[in-house]
Amino acid sequence: MSEIISNTGTKEFEFAKLPPYLAKIALAEQARDEVRGTLFRSASEVKSLRATGSLRPWILTELSKQGYSWPVAPAGVHEVLYDDERYGAMGRRALFYKGNKDDFPSEPVMVGGMCCLYTGDAEEIRKGKIKFSEEDDLGAWMFDWYPRMDQLDGTIGIPPQNCKRAVYIVEDSTWAAKIIPWIKEHSKVEFDLSTVASIFRRVHDVLGKPAIENWLRMHGYEGSIELIYTSDVESEYQQLIKRVGDKRGKTISRDSEGSTRVALLYDAAWLKIVGVDPKQAVIMEPANHIYYEEGLLDGSEGMHKVGYLPFWNNDGPTRHLPYKSVPNRGNCDRYQTKERWDLVNFLFGDKNSSIDMGLEDANLKIYDMLQRVYGLPNFHQTKAQSPRFYRRRDSLALP
Repeated sequence: MSEIISNTGTKEFEFAKLPPYLAKIALAEQARDEVRGTLFRSASEVKSLRATGSLRPWILTELSKQGYSWPVAPAGVHEVLYDDERYGAMGRRALFYKGNKDDFPSEPVMVGGMCCLYTGDAEEIRKGKIKFSEEDDLGAWMFDWYPRMDQLDGTIGIPPQNCKRAVYIVEDSTWAAKIIPWIKEHSKVEFDLSTVASIFRRVHDVLGKPAIENWLRMHGYEGSIELIYTSDVESEYQQLIKRVGDKRGKTISRDSEGSTRVALLYDAAWLKIVGVDPKQAVIMEPANHIYYEEGLLDGSEGMHKVGYLPFWNNDGPTRHLPYKSVPNRGNCDRYQTKERWDLVNFLFGDKNSSIDMGLEDANLKIYDMLQRVYGLPNFHQTKAQSPRFYRRRDSLALP
């Protein structure tokens, strides 16, 4: 998400770098609807909201000090002002809910998605600060740090105990198509799309999948965890994109295809392709995602969304930062927090922890969590194998 400064001097989100047509829709809705409000503007207004919970009052107060506000769209978006147990551990960080509150599934199927690269790292590639001379260099680079903790946290949250099935999508082919033009511009080499997608897939298979499973299991989730790659359903994806073009009366251009692919992830038509009943689906992702366009094809009627606070620090959302500035696989054995935001980022699921915990005690807990997420005892041995693993093209072949 990139930041913009409003006319009032208040920081607002530029809706996760929404494409122009989606950003215009969102901004137009704000401008024409006088009913809309903001979740928080000042500490006094936070107090008037009567927010309750173990973390929520502190979160809202600190965010208001930073000058952040989320526009609250009037169409079915509700502010979450208390810890809602239906959302499990994420209920302590939930900010928005969309859907019929009285019709929340008794056994929800939690649905989320994972970007192969977060904004801070993608921007380094886009600007040419990170260059690759061959496809294998991308895999070797990612093997040093993947995944970031904010990536794990932003994938699907933590499903509640009554959830028996969690499904998340890794956008390997989508991100391959996104970064190849950037690499070509700065490195003057033409990468093969299928090879880059297979690298993203292989890296996630080896490093991301077990880390996500560890993250969910350590928070008590016992249900199934299903992984789908966009490359697995690419033909179906293209059919949906064609349907969107037909509905609009024009072919989706290459420039706007990426934004359409993202928006489709929040449409019932996509859920049907990946085998999820839209009426049982609960999309649980960072709060900004609740603003993605709906109604491209089958709409979102009957679906539920829970938008929670993403990983945060004293300067705002961490996804803008490069991987070296956030906890990740590469620095997990030496990461030390100096901010209370990490008590929210890491310890929200621990009912015995509080925002007043000493940072020394917090660091001991966070260190233990990072060990368990990344499998730290085996980390150095695995890392030492990375050149041999990635420098051979045949090592990238899928099983």
